[in-house]
Parts: sequence; C-alpha cells; structure tokens
Amino acid sequence: IVLAIFPRELFRPVVTREVHIARGTEALMLSFVPRFDAVPQRIEAVFLLDCSGSMGGQRIEQAKRATQIFLRSLPTDCFFNIVLFGSTYKTLYSSGSVAYSQASLQKATDYVDRISANLGGTNILEPLSSILPQPPVSGTQRQIFLLTDGQVSNQQ
Repeated sequence: IVLAIFPRELFRPVVTREVHIARGTEALMLSFVPRFDAVPQRIEAVFLLDCSGSMGGQRIEQAKRATQIFLRSLPTDCFFNIVLFGSTYKTLYSSGSVAYSQASLQKATDYVDRISANLGGTNILEPLSSILPQPPVSGTQRQIFLLTDGQVSNQQ
C-alpha cells in the first residue's frame, strides 16, 4: 500500500516538555521547520545496484534492504527505475523510468527481493553511459542512487 502522510501544520513550531520525576530531571525540545521559497521539484530516481561477486553475502542483503526502504520513501508523484550492474547490466523497466504507483512499487519490491550478487565484475561505466545521456522524464530532476561496496573495475 502506498500511504502518504502529511502534517496538518508543517511550519508551526512545536514545544515538548518531558519531566522524569524519579530522576528529578526535565527536558525541553523545540522543533520547527523553516519556510523556504523553493519550488518543489518532481524527481526521477534511478537506483544503481552493484550485483558483482564482491557484493556477496551481507553486502547484497544490506543493499537490498536499503533499496526497499528507499522505494517506500519516494514521493508519490515521482518516477523511478532500478538498474543492476556487474560485468553487464540490466534494468527493471527497459523502456525507462515509470510512475510510482502501488503496482510499480510491488513489481520493484518483488524484483529487489530476487536480486543476488551474480553479475560477475564491477563495471559501472556501461550502465552510467546508458543512463546519463537519456533525458530525465519530462518535468523531473533525475537523481541517481548508487549502492556499491566500492570495488569498481572500470571507472573511465
């Protein structure tokens, strides 16, 4: 389920006081969000996941968990895609990023669950050379999230 939660009054300061009688202590917290005049920007999120052999074991499991969290934290009006790379690369959506929806989130979740560190070496140049020349989805700003152990074999 895609659930969007918005505060009732985002820019209203909140003061919270906590008293711990047994310890004789008090705490006071002031929370506020400053107002910015920036125009909200829709995004296209591309998750670039290293699935090379060096990512085996805990590394790939951590990358999968992080990707699942990222997917569930995306704005509801965004577009996204997932690119796996190693000696070769493959994308979840071969025709490009798709709109975030319950169906696309479920497909991505299932896809990430099946990921393993079985794509050989760590050649990041080829997938980046494929992603970067393509224009972002109209009206969006592209953001690329790279999840890797850093053992890249072709950086140029």
